[in-house]
Amino acid sequence: MTTALILAGGAGTRIRHLYPDLPKPMIPVAGKPFLHWQIAWLARQGVRRVFLSAGYRADVIASYFSQQPVQGVDVSTITEQTPLGTGGAVRFAVRASAIADPWVFVCNGDTLCPARLADMAVPAHDQACRAKILVARVDDAADYGTIETDGADGIAAFIEKGRASGGGWVNAGVYYVRTAWAADLADSVPLSMEKDVFTALRPSELKVTRTEQPFLDIGVPARLERAAEFIAALRL
Repeated sequence: MTTALILAGGAGTRIRHLYPDLPKPMIPVAGKPFLHWQIAWLARQGVRRVFLSAGYRADVIASYFSQQPVQGVDVSTITEQTPLGTGGAVRFAVRASAIADPWVFVCNGDTLCPARLADMAVPAHDQACRAKILVARVDDAADYGTIETDGADGIAAFIEKGRASGGGWVNAGVYYVRTAWAADLADSVPLSMEKDVFTALRPSELKVTRTEQPFLDIGVPARLERAAEFIAALRL
């Protein structure tokens, strides 16, 4: 488990007024871009190669990491010429980078959940599984939507944002996907990993790994304000 792909192409529509010239993952948190902390966390988990799937202001991302690399990690930027959606970005990046690993981590560029990634490993005998989703427990899932599972940790249903109240298991923005499967995703544009790809898989093909670790999403101002405290607690 040495390679990861971070989806860093978003402009951040709900917080763009705060940093209009920065892609969302490059918003400063605790003195460094949020993306830096994501990569530092991946490095702690043993990841040694990170591909950044960039779109909006890709030049800012590429320039930063060429001048300020993260120790122990080889970081490369892959630029989408047009928005492809999250699934399209995964497909494009996997094809463009020719990732040799049979499985690759995929992380959303605006979330961080410090779970133990080794727990997401898929047993060699499980040939049906195409992907796993890290799910985190939150007290109020209304702003995220929830995930329902069967008795074998297969995903039975995705409940849309706003339709469930109270606590629940939510998508923590980290996936572990079979590389060959990701490279063969449909050529549709845009293609959403969450709405198009995952919802078409059977429970035996898409499974969850649960974590009780805290979950950070910087996509709205209120959560962005708490990001520095969250990062400080990780001691990266």
